[in-house]
Amino acid sequence: MVKILTLCTYPVAVPRHGGQVRVNAIHQIHQAAGHSVRHLALYREQDYPDEPSSPWNIHFSGWFINELLAIGGRTDVNAVDFLLRDADARDRALALIRDYEPDVIQLEQCWLWPLIKTLRGASEKFRSLPIVYSSQNVEYQLIAAASGDHGRPVANETVTLIRQMEMDLVANADLVITVSKADADVFRPVARQVTIAANGIWPRGPAGGQDYWSKELRRYRFALFVGSAHPPNATGFVNLLGPSLGFLSPLEKIVVVGGVGNLLQNDRHFRENIGQNLARSMLVGVQDNGGLSTLLEMADVVLVPITEGGGTNIKMAEALYNRKLVICTPKAARGFEAFTDMPSMLLCATPDEFKGTLVKALRGEINTRPALTFSQMERLKALLWSSTLADIGARVGYLAAGRHDPEQARA
Repeated sequence: MVKILTLCTYPVAVPRHGGQVRVNAIHQIHQAAGHSVRHLALYREQDYPDEPSSPWNIHFSGWFINELLAIGGRTDVNAVDFLLRDADARDRALALIRDYEPDVIQLEQCWLWPLIKTLRGASEKFRSLPIVYSSQNVEYQLIAAASGDHGRPVANETVTLIRQMEMDLVANADLVITVSKADADVFRPVARQVTIAANGIWPRGPAGGQDYWSKELRRYRFALFVGSAHPPNATGFVNLLGPSLGFLSPLEKIVVVGGVGNLLQNDRHFRENIGQNLARSMLVGVQDNGGLSTLLEMADVVLVPITEGGGTNIKMAEALYNRKLVICTPKAARGFEAFTDMPSMLLCATPDEFKGTLVKALRGEINTRPALTFSQMERLKALLWSSTLADIGARVGYLAAGRHDPEQARA
């Protein structure tokens, strides 16, 4: 049995957003391979109210959050500053790590690498442990392309800091896991070993709340948009469907699920037409798996309006696997290029094309239940986490055994 320690800036026991879902899936794959997993999470407690209490969950203090607000800091980029300045929190984190005695340390994203680097520098034992960088984006590229508060770009100094942190981790990692070939190509010149493990899904769970949602939506044809409070989700929605949803009829709606709804309500472009936009949409917040299954089944079409950001989008896998008609951008299809020939995937590059295709779908001018061949349905099995992450458990096991070549380990 290999003992794996994973670290990042959010908990994963109750996964809601895409990052949590992926890390939770990786944990399940590791456990299925016979490995033991512990997850150290550093985050603001109120951001994850459903997360059960655990000594492995370390929360930012109020003074630190206030300081971040004052300086325009971030709870991901600046997370490790809290541990480096709060002796009690740092000592608790280090004690947990030392007592667990991991065989492999796997960093989900790069934010806590300075803590592990400090630990390795102070301990010969930890210096020799294999390091895995499990990447969901090229973080410095993602943040460089994003807008900060009030539409201002992120400071160049911050982007430089992130790039240095991320590429230092890539250079020191024994294995780098990426979600796409595009991300892998960025890291390969520096990395020792890179593997691609695409985003995926688990089969849809039991539906819930059918009576409620049938009553609420009985009069409407609707599109489903699911997104976390990740700024590119809101940006893409407004860029492609806004600033006004007035192009939809009173009996057509977009049901918005997840934290992205909060971003939309605070987006100045969305707010310019807030009355009309709220009349043509339903912002229903975070839903449990049962509610999401019901909405996915009822929806006429699924929207993935991504115009910026890196990595790949789990909602693409979800829509495709569940045989839903999905309207998406070429950027949203990144990592899913093998499925662009599916009749259920409609690529739209411009706002006019995106809105026009949505209108046609909601008004019955496009078949929203396109038939798939047996071969196409079989291909969709490749979207399951058990397929996309199939090699991860074995690869980490090879690292713990001091081997980097899977073919040698099979011999």
